[in-house]
Amino acid sequence: MLELERDALKVAARGTTLGWGIGFYQAGEVLLRRRPIDERPEIDVASIAKDLRADVLLGHVRAATVGNLRTENTHPFRYRQWLFAHTGTIDKFPRVSERLGESLPEFLRRNVRGETDSELLFHLFLSFLHDAATW
Repeated sequence: MLELERDALKVAARGTTLGWGIGFYQAGEVLLRRRPIDERPEIDVASIAKDLRADVLLGHVRAATVGNLRTENTHPFRYRQWLFAHTGTIDKFPRVSERLGESLPEFLRRNVRGETDSELLFHLFLSFLHDAATW
């Protein structure tokens, strides 16, 4: 499938440093490959994932807008069997981030490793699932 969509899965750096991550399910395990800094002028996701054998794959190419270029800030994010990636920036995040973090249950709050709006959004989503008892 990746080979069929190869052209759509290429992202040009265009003067900014990119990072990337891939999350996948393999033999019942949730695995991650992440590189927060990749100096190549173009990220080719199909090439990065060519050796993977998985039924489900979630890939993300990141031009950092919130949070430093660190592995902890590189999508996708994982919690147990859940994977999450997000494109975009939460408007006015610096104003609401502390309050959002404080609203998380302790067992989720201690799992937040980075400083991105996306990771916090993921954990907020997980807290809603937990509250609805749907996981």
